Amino acid sequence: MEKVSTADRLKELMAARDVKQVDIISSTGITKGALSSYISGRYEPKQDNIYLLAKYFNVSEAWLMGYDVPMERKPAATSPSSELSLDPEETRLINTYRSFNKTGKAKLMDYLADLDSSPRNHGEVLDSYTDLTEKDNLA
Repeated sequence: MEKVSTADRLKELMAARDVKQVDIISSTGITKGALSSYISGRYEPKQDNIYLLAKYFNVSEAWLMGYDVPMERKPAATSPSSELSLDPEETRLINTYRSFNKTGKAKLMDYLADLDSSPRNHGEVLDSYTDLTEKDNLA
C-alpha cells in the first residue's frame, strides 16, 4: 500500500472536523505560511510541527505522516504523579511553581526547604499546641 501524504491527512482532518487554518494557527503557533505549505503539499512538516498538529487533532504522529497505522493517539504513559488526587491548594501550588522562571523556582524550593526544617510547620507541633490549649481550657 502506498503511503498517504501529510497534506492529504491534514485536509481529511480539517474537513471531517470542520476546522479552518486560522483555528490550527491560533492553537498550535504554527505560522500561516508553514501551515499553508503543509496543506498544499509543498513542504512536509518537521518533527516539532508534526507533534503539534497530531496533538491538536488528537491523532497519532505516524498516521498524520501518512503511514498505515491506527489513527488514534496513544495516551501518554502514566506516571505515579498523574494518578494522584490533588486538592485545590496543591493544584494552585503546582501551577504557581510552573509559572516561575528558573530563578523563581530555585528561590521557592529554598524557601520550602527552610519551612520544612522548622518543626513549627508540621503536624506534630500543631497537635501539641492543640493539646496545650485544651489543657488550659480545662483548668
